[in-house]
Amino acid sequence: MATESLSAEALLLSVRQRVSDGRLPMLRPDRVMAGYGRGTERCCVCDRAFESADVSYELPAEPPGLKFHVSCYNVWQSECGAIDALPDPVLAA
Repeated sequence: MATESLSAEALLLSVRQRVSDGRLPMLRPDRVMAGYGRGTERCCVCDRAFESADVSYELPAEPPGLKFHVSCYNVWQSECGAIDALPDPVLAA
């Protein structure tokens, strides 16, 4: 698998950076499509190409479609859930 050489910390840092700079949205997708890699596309988290044995997840609603390795998708969704769980900031009176 293409992401085996990346640590969980490296994936998390990549997700956080991409969310921060707007390359990744903070959302829970309504629909995710799965398929196998073709070698011509790259993961939107780790920038590595999908090998033919890699399962890729794609968000079809995001043109041109965000594609993730399974492990990268899981880190992204975990981070989305962690941010969703943060308390709302208290407004100063």
